[in-house]
Amino acid sequence: MTLVESWKRINSEELEVWQAEHSIEPFGDDWLQAGTVACASSFGKNRPSDFIPYSRKRQTPEEMQRIVADSMPKNRKLDK
Repeated sequence: MTLVESWKRINSEELEVWQAEHSIEPFGDDWLQAGTVACASSFGKNRPSDFIPYSRKRQTPEEMQRIVADSMPKNRKLDK
C-alpha cells in the first residue's frame, strides 16, 4: 500500500490513536528493524547486530543538548 492509498483508507480518529500509541511506545529502533530484515535475507548466517554500523546507546535529552551545545561556537549559548 502506498502512502496516498493509506491516507484514503484511514480516518482522523484512527490516525489520532496511532499518533497517541507512537508517543507512548515508539515503533522501535530503525537500525534494529533494518538489521533484522537483512539478517532474514542472509538465511540465518548472521545476527541483526552484524548489519548495524556501530553499537549505539540511546541518548538522553540532556546528552543531546550537551552535544549540540559543544558543537556550537563558544561565543553562542544554547537557549534552554
